[in-house]
Amino acid sequence: MIPKNKIFSITVTLSIFLLFFITSSILVYAQNISNTSLTPEQKKKIELLIDMGIRYEHDDKLDKAAETFKQALKIDPNNILIKVRLAKILSWQGKYDEALKYLNEVLEKVPNHPEALFRKAQILSWQGKYNEAIATYQIYLLEEKNDADALMGIARVCFWSGKYEKAIEYFNRAIKAGGDKIDAYLNLGKIYLAMDNKEKAKETFKKVLEIDPTNEDAKKFLAGIRTMKTFEIEPLTLNWYYYTDGNIGIITNTSLLYHYKQKIDFLFKFDDSAINSQHDQKFTVGITYMGIENLYLGTEYRITYDPDFSEYYSGELSLHYNFKKVITPGIMIDYYRFSDDTMLAVKPELQKDFSDVSYARVRFNQYLFSDNYKASTIELYVQFEYYNKNTIYLNATYGGDSEIKDPGRRIFDFGLGISYDITDNLGIKFGYGWLETQYGKTHELTWQNTVKW
Repeated sequence: MIPKNKIFSITVTLSIFLLFFITSSILVYAQNISNTSLTPEQKKKIELLIDMGIRYEHDDKLDKAAETFKQALKIDPNNILIKVRLAKILSWQGKYDEALKYLNEVLEKVPNHPEALFRKAQILSWQGKYNEAIATYQIYLLEEKNDADALMGIARVCFWSGKYEKAIEYFNRAIKAGGDKIDAYLNLGKIYLAMDNKEKAKETFKKVLEIDPTNEDAKKFLAGIRTMKTFEIEPLTLNWYYYTDGNIGIITNTSLLYHYKQKIDFLFKFDDSAINSQHDQKFTVGITYMGIENLYLGTEYRITYDPDFSEYYSGELSLHYNFKKVITPGIMIDYYRFSDDTMLAVKPELQKDFSDVSYARVRFNQYLFSDNYKASTIELYVQFEYYNKNTIYLNATYGGDSEIKDPGRRIFDFGLGISYDITDNLGIKFGYGWLETQYGKTHELTWQNTVKW
């Protein structure tokens, strides 16, 4: 006779075994619902197609991988494993809607299928459907609380959608879960910059360099923070003009540039021009919007009170787009109103960036609808770094001149200059130019100082 305690032990063991077997069977069934009426030959064919599709995937032959998985689905249309793998390939190809179709079919049968949820959240984030992506990630994380990849994914989406506090929370959770610390800290630094918390951003980028002292991204951000000032003031810029007839002209200006969260720049400027005892005072206000990545939209409006030789008022609209941080095409449209003339200038340009401060720009100016003047000019401007962000520049212009108003006459102007940062917040610039004005050929000397904080 078997003792009662022995019977109890055997019963518990059998119960645990049966529970494990039933649970495992349910999980296997949930992971791979397929047609149970498949013949052995069909099952073997599907296995071969899956193996072939995986090899194509590893060889980066995505078209062949997708076609192979679709062939397998023709044999077994309900196979969840194949649908999830196919959706992953389609998402890599940018075929988001088709990928979501397969993932939604999976989730209709297995609502909490982990990989299907994860892939769907990824695709929704790539489509810019941030709220849906966050909700899908959150469902996934209910079961997979410490999945570093998912935590990184939802953190990025929160960042992109402007939910900075939640993004910080998820990036920190990802770091604790063993996620990529360098990637997480770089993103955290960007978030703190977006929040205008420069000190916290510095601290975070320095953590990247503690892990990887050669990390170029962290170095660039740290170097860039130095120039990301809230206010930039040019207290005084002086331009002296020495004309061939002995006259002297002086232009002074003071400007203030306010950076709002590195998304919007506000410009306020005052100019005073004096030539032959005549004075013109000009006020300028401008706005540049940089809230869309790599896109710059700007506008300026200028007005001159009681002008003697300047325009009554003028305005400018500009649009520039930076391709891959290398080439920036743009166009500006300027409007001028003089006492006896109205001018419209169209100015397409192309800028090639070589570093943060070194670049070359070519601009074409075409003046339109003028009563007295219709001509075009081409300008070249080159600026390059000579030491620690300090620059030397050269500019040249060839073509007509809006002051001379002689459509048949072509002139050549040029200038060169040098800038030097005395400290992080104080800089000076010197320049020389040789140009033609309505008073004739003249020498131009420029001195400018800049204060930032």
